[in-house]
Amino acid sequence: MSIFVSIASYRDSQCQYTLADLFQKARHPDRVVAGVCFQVARQDEDNFLLDLTPWSSQIRTYFMPHTEAMGPCYARALIQQELYKGEDFYFQVDSHLRFAKDWDVLCIEQLSLCDSSKP
Repeated sequence: MSIFVSIASYRDSQCQYTLADLFQKARHPDRVVAGVCFQVARQDEDNFLLDLTPWSSQIRTYFMPHTEAMGPCYARALIQQELYKGEDFYFQVDSHLRFAKDWDVLCIEQLSLCDSSKP
């Protein structure tokens, strides 16, 4: 089971830590894919300090100059249209979030408790 995690980031230096935490705290990080719309300026070097190489094949990116940003809903729509590739689950989070240990398993377990054929 794969989980796509959508992250819209507007000049947020915390996004890199969100990405690292996303993979470090997942019980099955190999099943997780992140799609990030970075709305940044050239001088926003502090947004890219962490080495995310261990997960680079699982991070899909869309870069946009911050001057062309049209809000988080627009960025989230771009992520869904350009980066989502039909993973089993779609999870949307803020760019400055920290995860609980085994968050991936916990979310799917909680979703299975919903009384709906299409949760």
